[in-house]
Amino acid sequence: MSVLASQPVFPISELSPYHRSWVIKARVTTKAATKTFQRKGGGADGKLFSVELLDAEGGQIRATFFNEGADTYQNMLVAGKVFFFSGGSLRIANKQYNTCNHRYEISFDRGCNIEQASDDDTSIGSMKFDFVDLRSVQSRALPCVVDLCGVVQSAQDVARIQSKAGNELIKRDVVIADDTGFTLNVTIWGEEHKLKNSDFEGNPVLAFKAIRINDFNERSGSTLQSSVIQVNPEKVSEVTRIQSWWAQGGSTQQLTALSQQRGPGMGGPRGDAKMLNLSEVRTQTEFVGEKPEYFQTVARLQTVQLRRQGEKKDIYYVACCEPKPNGLPCNRKVMENGTCPVCDKQGKTSVRLFPRCMYADGSDGVWMTTFDQGAQVVLGHTGEEVRDADKGGDKLEALFQMKYNSAPFKLTLRAKQEEYQGERRSRVECVDAKPVSFAEHGRHMLKEVLDMIAVH
Repeated sequence: MSVLASQPVFPISELSPYHRSWVIKARVTTKAATKTFQRKGGGADGKLFSVELLDAEGGQIRATFFNEGADTYQNMLVAGKVFFFSGGSLRIANKQYNTCNHRYEISFDRGCNIEQASDDDTSIGSMKFDFVDLRSVQSRALPCVVDLCGVVQSAQDVARIQSKAGNELIKRDVVIADDTGFTLNVTIWGEEHKLKNSDFEGNPVLAFKAIRINDFNERSGSTLQSSVIQVNPEKVSEVTRIQSWWAQGGSTQQLTALSQQRGPGMGGPRGDAKMLNLSEVRTQTEFVGEKPEYFQTVARLQTVQLRRQGEKKDIYYVACCEPKPNGLPCNRKVMENGTCPVCDKQGKTSVRLFPRCMYADGSDGVWMTTFDQGAQVVLGHTGEEVRDADKGGDKLEALFQMKYNSAPFKLTLRAKQEEYQGERRSRVECVDAKPVSFAEHGRHMLKEVLDMIAVH
């Protein structure tokens, strides 16, 4: 028996700076790549790597190995194996980078002692998640690292892009949803997180360990080198609950997107967009130039234009989904034979919406084209659902009727001047839409009232 194995094991949950001598027995559940850093005062670069440790009682803690400790143990420690640890020092956990539900984290250097256990202790689980639901992600201070669990609402193909440094990066973007009624974009980076296309079919539930949440597109997530992704993991109560919610109506529920989508070629929603009513939008768009300007407004869908001068008007098209060099899908309309005129081949396609809609508020009503991401929210249907209903002989008017004047939406609008048949005119389009947050909108209206009566 090894030296450490012969000593009493201390529970991870009870570790603190007040216990100076301890031995823990734990499984390495995640392991990050080794990084270098500049030492204070100069000299040779330092190095470090981090692991997460789980014991038989369910205690979990993050541990970081520095310099000589990193050199000694970076090859020895393997994710999934069980080890005995001693000789580390405890410090307050930095929750910006630490998902473990422990007040402290461990630092190991050359004074530590680690031995691999002689057997795989089955009483120690393989992974422990401390999930944060998407509603809570909405209010988290950014950036932060959290564990997430959500059903795949949509997934893009793997894309290869060039970094600013000229390196090729591999990514896959997915949109996940959970039973709090929110969705979030998560970017899965790198070969170490590469999953097969089939893993994303049929709306699987993904359990993410250590996802970094940042303010890109308002709020979005991305994997780290230490992240772990499990597809439909068994014996995880959150997975079972979300699967049941999705099957029993969640898939048709109107969800709130935490991530603002960038429309192809549109620039997407802007953080500096002015909040206006529709009467003000109509006035402002008369003064825009060729450079697009963005506005936001709160309005209700009044009607969708389905006919023009007696002829049926298309509100969807079949788009090419082949990735461009920048990783975004082509999105050009394919020809009748399925060939994309830009990519010059038949590839993967999707149905994209572009209905012309009338929106109204208490001040005015404005017609504008609404692009796919926003149109799905406003109409309550995907492009495929609208096409199937149309081809099946259903009346689209009846399909959309329940959405007319039913609920307010926060719309992001893009306005610019363009030339049409030799004349300059202003054009306004809806590039994004999401259900109104009544708390946020209420605060905005209260501020308007206070500004008008000059209360400070």
